[in-house]
Amino acid sequence: MNGWMKNVLLVVLLAAVTGGLTFAVKAESSQEPVSGIQITEGVLKEGIQDLRHTPILIQSETNPSEMYQMMTDQMGHFYGDFPDGDYKLKGLSIGNQWYSSGQTFNVEEGMIGDSRAGSVSETEKQKVTVPDFKGKKNVSGRLTEGSSGLKGDILLATISGPDEEIVSLSANGKGQFSAAMPNGTYYLFGVSSDSGFYALDQYVIVKGTTLYVDGKKTDSLNINLPERAFKGNASDSTTPLAKAAVVISKITKHYDYEFVEYTYTDRNGDFQIRGLKDGSYSMSVYHDTYFSWEQLSFEVSGGKLIIDGDETGNLNFKVPDLTLKGTLLDAGKPLGHAYLEIENRGDEDDWYDYFTVPVDKKGQFAYRLPDDSYSVVYVEERERHTPVNISFDIENGKIVQDGSVKDSLDIHLPPLTFTGRLHDQGQPLRGQVSVERDFGWEYDEDDEYDYDFEYDYDYDYEWYSAHTNKDGVFSMRLKDGEYLVSWVYLSDEQEDIYLYEPFEIKDGKLYVDGKEQSVYDIAVPPVSFHGVALDNGTPVTEGEVLVVSDEGDYHWKWIYGGDGTFSMRLKDGGYKVKEMHVAKDGTTAYLHVPFEIRGGQLTVDGQAIDKLEFNIPQVTVTGKLLADGKPVEGEIMITDVNDEEGMHHIWAWTNGSQGFSLRLADGDYVAEEGYLFDGTSFVADQPFSVINGQLMIDGVAADSLDITVPPVTLSGKATYDGNPIEEGHVSIVSNSSDDSWPRYYDSWIENGRYQFRLVDGEYRVESMSSWDAGYAQFDIEFTIEGGQLYVDGEKQDSLDLELNDGTMLDEFYWEWDEAWDDDSYEEIVEEMADDMDE
Repeated sequence: MNGWMKNVLLVVLLAAVTGGLTFAVKAESSQEPVSGIQITEGVLKEGIQDLRHTPILIQSETNPSEMYQMMTDQMGHFYGDFPDGDYKLKGLSIGNQWYSSGQTFNVEEGMIGDSRAGSVSETEKQKVTVPDFKGKKNVSGRLTEGSSGLKGDILLATISGPDEEIVSLSANGKGQFSAAMPNGTYYLFGVSSDSGFYALDQYVIVKGTTLYVDGKKTDSLNINLPERAFKGNASDSTTPLAKAAVVISKITKHYDYEFVEYTYTDRNGDFQIRGLKDGSYSMSVYHDTYFSWEQLSFEVSGGKLIIDGDETGNLNFKVPDLTLKGTLLDAGKPLGHAYLEIENRGDEDDWYDYFTVPVDKKGQFAYRLPDDSYSVVYVEERERHTPVNISFDIENGKIVQDGSVKDSLDIHLPPLTFTGRLHDQGQPLRGQVSVERDFGWEYDEDDEYDYDFEYDYDYDYEWYSAHTNKDGVFSMRLKDGEYLVSWVYLSDEQEDIYLYEPFEIKDGKLYVDGKEQSVYDIAVPPVSFHGVALDNGTPVTEGEVLVVSDEGDYHWKWIYGGDGTFSMRLKDGGYKVKEMHVAKDGTTAYLHVPFEIRGGQLTVDGQAIDKLEFNIPQVTVTGKLLADGKPVEGEIMITDVNDEEGMHHIWAWTNGSQGFSLRLADGDYVAEEGYLFDGTSFVADQPFSVINGQLMIDGVAADSLDITVPPVTLSGKATYDGNPIEEGHVSIVSNSSDDSWPRYYDSWIENGRYQFRLVDGEYRVESMSSWDAGYAQFDIEFTIEGGQLYVDGEKQDSLDLELNDGTMLDEFYWEWDEAWDDDSYEEIVEEMADDMDE
């Protein structure tokens, strides 16, 4: 990967990671009924509506006692430090009411996968109530804040016992409660009251009339919340910010955010939060007209509030005035129940922030934007996602467009010009359809892309999506141009399908193969592949399989039902079964099972078969990452030497002192790179083989693949304007002549320092970024020799980096703009195309 490509990906990654965990008021729902909770590509949805700013509770299915509390962000995404494995969405809160869900999903290679739910892809939410148990009341107690009783609902997630995912115990005005609860283990995760929600972390076991709390036997379940100790007020320059959600999170030493409490501002903008233990905290604010992930950072020391080193008596804050208002229009009529995605652009037109603005049922929207330049880039309706490009400025609190001050910003949506129908041999299918603006590359019937294209320098990539109705019909707002249907997701089958279905919109009309049509019938490939996954001859009861086409398309399918069977819709071509994630033990098997689809028929070695049975490898390789002879936590990347494409990497994660485990088929491998949980990376370059299920190293049978981690050989300070960079990233590239391809090494900046584990060789500091200050390119060469750092031939103990000494991002883009202006940019793009062909 070219260096600048890698840096762009890094910026995108950081933008995603810093999105944080959030909560806010949900926009009004459509009058159209919505049912079914689902997770699609890490986005929480109810039906087709993204659930933005929603508190959720997640349970590990591998270890049911592990629970995670978090919030979705303003696009419905949720992030967490999840180990690979299987998880269940236990519940979620909408409008201060908790609901049980039971939707399940998996995490693989750190990525959150789509939800699954046995024979259905959506799970109905159920309002949390008292346990459905007919018996004598056996659990009682009192809920208090300080010494006073508190009315509220005590929320418990089931780990074992009753069928309900979440149950509640309701305390009266004196804080008293009692209930009949079945035997089981529960996780007490919080208390919901009129003032908001307070997070707790306790385990409760019920055995008849005997009660255990965190392992200690007790007669009653008594819960005491801290009294409300800190006050604050939210307002703009003239008006209180009423009905805003205020979220408090604790910042850990690893810069993770642990949710503590959320509450609401009253009509005067006042709010109160409960007493906090000493430590660092973040306060976020969410309102239909305003969002701030980290409005305030503060410390608590000895019960005192400290902001920027000064003690203070309150958490007051100001928000921008209401500066943006307008109407979303379709054919001149207001269109409600939508969202606008607005990007904030700086002087050099560099994207660096975005806002999600809800549109109410009357088509009206309003938001608090500070003075700057903006663009509305997407409009998201319930049924479709449409890119737009509407630029405007906020100057002195006024809307300015095309140099004129306007009272409101009216957004006129393009008309509906494209209608399609998704089906399988005439049977309608439910799902999502993605359409891309034709990028200009050539495509042939062998499914090969040719990158020798004539690049359109005025072209902007556009992506559209839409959801089908029960009849498989969908519609989009496309302007004139050439497009292709590139991908569909089938909701009921939970399957992704890659397509290439070109068409054109001309004068607002649909043309397919040059002929005008009213509806584009999109037929997905029929079910052509049937497989059976076996583990030592026994069906895999639950897991996920990965099939990769010869063109490099990835096809995932979840297996459930207990008999190991699954099916996929694959077009004609060559494929390989590459991975099988086994739910019961959390391991992933890596294998190489080739097959073909010919005329819709499954074939192996030229012979037609009805189904493909394959046995996944047993655990054939175990090992540890060792630093100074002691196990350390991290991950290792394995490459299959016999993989002709060379693009499929195998990852193994350590599990404490037990190390890592791999299910590898017979073959030759190389342990290439490792990443430790301390933020450093290293090169291993350890070849090994698996022969008849036996690990072989240098031709000798071995019991364990132990990888020696190099010591830290490069470290230094990372500063901006002389101040330590709290969080950021440093990238190093190798200059060694024996490397056919340069190698990249990455390290996170923590508390103003970075470190690398580099073997002897020549290197170059390529870039450094700060999440607060920006990104800069560097060109500092150095050498590691005998484990010692040398810069310009001089021995050094460390290499300190100042962000201002590099080429900052805006200067970097300015240099590319210069290249564009003098036409050398075209040469760069053509060189990229040549590289792709090679």
